Amino acid sequence: MLPVAQRIVHDVDDAISSISGNTNDLEGPLRIKVPTTLTAVFLARVLAGFQQTHPNVSLDVVVIDRNVNPVQEGFDLVVACCRTSYDDVLDVGLCPLDRFVVASPQYVAVNGYPQHPADLSRHRLLKLRTNWTNLVFRGP
Repeated sequence: MLPVAQRIVHDVDDAISSISGNTNDLEGPLRIKVPTTLTAVFLARVLAGFQQTHPNVSLDVVVIDRNVNPVQEGFDLVVACCRTSYDDVLDVGLCPLDRFVVASPQYVAVNGYPQHPADLSRHRLLKLRTNWTNLVFRGP
């Protein structure tokens, strides 16, 4: 997970830095939307560094996990974990985001190891709410 997060942070940093051809002349407002956990763990340092490097930029960071339409909600840049497409918005993939189903050895010892994704319906799950309605399993 750490390498994926590091790639995301690097790509977001590059995206912010490349907004203008000459990064030394950046000025004005920049409104961005970022996901909560990614920001708390990784992006806060990148955004603070950007703000320090570009003091003439008024950085408005909105930390929320829902999808937003940048045009309708007035964002210049949106970082999201779910792919969405809106008219008049350029989607650029930063990196793939892998998701995993995990269990502690103690849980598996008591409840058994699922042999098929359908078996998960009989297990107690702690899941992150997203706009995704289905999980897609690939591989063994």
